[in-house]
Amino acid sequence: MFPQCFSFNSLFPWISLLFFFFIFFLLNIASTASRIDHWNSDTEALYDQHCNQIVPKSPLDTDPSSFPSATSMLQLRNSYFTGGDKIITQPRRLDSFFSRHVFVYALRAHKTVSPGIVKLQASLVLRGSMMYLNSFDDYQHRRLRLIRYRGPRTHPWKPRVGFALDGFWSETSGKVCMVGSGTSLMNSGVLQNLNVILKLDCPTNVTIFNSLITGTLESLNANSGPQFFEPVSILSLADSPEYKYTLIDKGIEVGCLSGNDRGLKLSQNVCSVFRTLTDTFDLEYESDCDDMNCNPLGKNVKYLPVSMNYEGIECTHEGKMLILLRFANSSYRVNRYSFIPSDTLIAEGMWDQEERQLCAVACRIMNYTQSLTNASIGDCSIRLSLRFPAVFSIRNRSTIEGQIWSSKSANESGYFQKIGFRSYNAMLIDPSRIKYEYTEVGTQSSCPRSKNVYGKEKTYPSENSSDMRFDLSLKNSEDEIARGYASPFFYGQHFYQNDVNSSLSGQRESAVPMPSYNGLLNISYRISFSADNDFKIAGQNFSSKKVEISAEGLYDKNTGSLCMTGCWQRELMKNRILDCEIVVKVQFPPLDASGMDRFKGTIESKRPKSDPFYFDNLVLSSVSIYDNQAEESIWRMDLEITMVLVSNTFACLFVVLQLLYVNKHPEQTVISRVCFLAVGDGLK
Repeated sequence: MFPQCFSFNSLFPWISLLFFFFIFFLLNIASTASRIDHWNSDTEALYDQHCNQIVPKSPLDTDPSSFPSATSMLQLRNSYFTGGDKIITQPRRLDSFFSRHVFVYALRAHKTVSPGIVKLQASLVLRGSMMYLNSFDDYQHRRLRLIRYRGPRTHPWKPRVGFALDGFWSETSGKVCMVGSGTSLMNSGVLQNLNVILKLDCPTNVTIFNSLITGTLESLNANSGPQFFEPVSILSLADSPEYKYTLIDKGIEVGCLSGNDRGLKLSQNVCSVFRTLTDTFDLEYESDCDDMNCNPLGKNVKYLPVSMNYEGIECTHEGKMLILLRFANSSYRVNRYSFIPSDTLIAEGMWDQEERQLCAVACRIMNYTQSLTNASIGDCSIRLSLRFPAVFSIRNRSTIEGQIWSSKSANESGYFQKIGFRSYNAMLIDPSRIKYEYTEVGTQSSCPRSKNVYGKEKTYPSENSSDMRFDLSLKNSEDEIARGYASPFFYGQHFYQNDVNSSLSGQRESAVPMPSYNGLLNISYRISFSADNDFKIAGQNFSSKKVEISAEGLYDKNTGSLCMTGCWQRELMKNRILDCEIVVKVQFPPLDASGMDRFKGTIESKRPKSDPFYFDNLVLSSVSIYDNQAEESIWRMDLEITMVLVSNTFACLFVVLQLLYVNKHPEQTVISRVCFLAVGDGLK
């Protein structure tokens, strides 16, 4: 058995070539063994002095059967470190969700003659905290079509330092000791050569209470020298295929929530769904919540998290899972390698097929404040449930929703109130199994009977066409601009297919036009907008905030009129409500509209002006064009390009003919030049 800090991946995925690789393998044993057995004299002296008493070195085992048939890689994927400020300069602003972490790559591994001792060559990289800039706009304006994309990402500050290491690992004790060297641009601004020692303690039998890898990276240079730095403490989560479940070893006995509102029954392998589930959830607190009685991270954390990131670490065929829960005070996507002990929970969960939900027990990381090497797992009083809703509505558009709560009583330390969380991930929508419930259709008193603005016999977009999706601009009463997009969610009971494949079904519903009465059709929309600069609504500044509006109403295909009731989250003096007292009106231009005809509309509040949540009308406009207009525009451009090429070709031909004519008739040079200049001007 190899140590739990390592995993081994096969080098022979093609069975048909097994014999060839076996011969190649035998021929290269000696050369590979000699490479890993070769020690730099200085490195060997350092190991003898600092490591030999921790993991005694041993000669390599030259027996071919003992040589690993795979490349090993040290697993410090989810990791964190403290210290090292002298060798890794940190930015003044530290974004915790893009925190410092450690990578260790084992380049070579070979068994030795001593049982349980493995010789290693590895590379270690320390990465400091990064300043991560991401555009709040996730769309791009083009008149030909709306393009959705993740905003531009830059990492203006990404400090790192690397080391090459040699050493040994004891399978029995789980200890690793390696020595090596690297270079770093120190705080002094001078590039220095550093000698280091890496010491790790890896668990041998991994459970949730014994799942942490701890260690240090220390300087071997003289204390008074410029290369010396204070020890770096390392903390990581062990990733073991032989993980033993202890909190849910006998099944679901964690007091999971129950109710009549069940979610979707997973039709395929549970692990295949949850392996792809790396969502960031928005947290929803009770109205009387404060930092003291609502924080799932405990009283030591000074902020109240606004988002939670889910990452599945391990999943068995029985539906048991090892889960990492990361909390942050921002709705940005959390760094997948982050393992900040104060912001992280480790959980064991299991899918309940009968209740159609995931039930989990979560534990805190404790005793890390003095040193990461003292960190341990404890306080497993946190519970979590998660499900996939089967019915959508204007008030619930989440593809995943759940709750996290404490099993302690209110007067116990570590108790916190129940917290809801939800997320929208279109990849998890199975159109054949999800329904939409219209609750606001027919209540739009602010929607008068639509009129045909552009006259009779005009054709407007079909409800299932891509023309129903458009980018938009919003202008408030102070002429401030926000930009976003609007896209149908459901039309009738049909999910609007936006080139999205479902992770839950693997099948796509064919886009079939819905029958409608007198041209009216039930439809729901997702509207999103944000602003880089100041953009105020009712005195609240929405700058650099992404606003989501869920809306539903009626679309009149005969007039191109869309009128819907909308809902969005509003907050005033810590009073957060779901405001459904808004009306969204959009007038689509006809399909044969000219370039001057644009999408027009408004977002209006139905509240009285004395209401603190009232806002002045937002004017909506869009410069998007229809697909047929885009095709015509492209055809015209192609024609213009063709005409330019043809005219230039004729111009070149005429020049050649002119030169030939002048050579034959030199006495008519002046007259011919005037004629050809006149012809050239005509072609232009």
